[in-house]
Amino acid sequence: MKTIPEEWVLVRVDDDLVKVFGSWRGGFETGDRWKMNSGIEHTSEDGDYYLFKGYSGSVYKCHKKGYGINSMYNSGVLMSFKDVEPMKGAAAVRWINRRIRL
Repeated sequence: MKTIPEEWVLVRVDDDLVKVFGSWRGGFETGDRWKMNSGIEHTSEDGDYYLFKGYSGSVYKCHKKGYGINSMYNSGVLMSFKDVEPMKGAAAVRWINRRIRL
């Protein structure tokens, strides 16, 4: 299944695990929403898109110009991950800069 977010960022959960945080802006009848993949297993390019295959088998198709989160709600969700105190022995969440290496 391909997931195509409007906006997205990469989140480093620990040294070996990077996830895609995808978001969509809602409208009058629907609210903003977000989704995070299981972790990036493989990365490739398809024209103007990055394809991130997750450990669960899902593929996030992310437009190269869509990097970043502008929705207030989705930004708040994303920032809340940084504010959570990690459990003992768990790694802290860190954001990844914009450079993508394939």
